[in-house]
Amino acid sequence: MKIHWLIIGVVLIFVFLTPLMNALMNWIRPLTPEQQEARRLAEEHRRKINLR
Repeated sequence: MKIHWLIIGVVLIFVFLTPLMNALMNWIRPLTPEQQEARRLAEEHRRKINLR
């Protein structure tokens, strides 16, 4: 039974702490304009691939 709680705890850590750490890192060190443009272009390419 203990292993179930361990698995649930690990899943919860990844589900909640990963986005939180991403937001914290973006707040501490914002992206440069070049990085923002690269993310925007990557998102456009993903949308084009998904539309096919």
